[in-house]
Amino acid sequence: MKVERVSTSAELPVKLEQLKEHLRIMSDDFDSILTLHLKAAIASAEEFTGQVIWPGNYRLTADFDRVLKTGIMPVTGIVSVCLDGEELKGVEIGISGSSLCLPEGIKGDSVVVEFTAGFREVPFDVTAAILLTAAKFFENPSDSVEQLPKASTNLLRPHKRWGR
Repeated sequence: MKVERVSTSAELPVKLEQLKEHLRIMSDDFDSILTLHLKAAIASAEEFTGQVIWPGNYRLTADFDRVLKTGIMPVTGIVSVCLDGEELKGVEIGISGSSLCLPEGIKGDSVVVEFTAGFREVPFDVTAAILLTAAKFFENPSDSVEQLPKASTNLLRPHKRWGR
């Protein structure tokens, strides 16, 4: 089984303006580096929690099984399903946690499912953790950041998927 991110939303889930306000930066001089730090902080939060914060499209390619475990959460929708190279139309695919459930009676050898995943709205505590982490990256550019700031881990812990 292979799951890959095909695309991400054009819009960051935490805005550059929020980070600039957090850092009390009024100019646009640091926008490119701040955007990079913001993306890195989002990726760190996703790694820590095991959840997709930045919405996007994913593709799962696998041998046929009725229940396909994506390992991706939260799954928010199904874009398309192809069974043995043929697109299935009008088929209800169930979503249960990080698993996709194909209906009874469908059989085949291989399946490709494109689906969407990610927070529809980022919780305030996750936003705060991302801002704190991005600020740490910006304020200490030569520091080897080996772990998230303690306040960030405390804010993210309730969203962590244990035993993934």
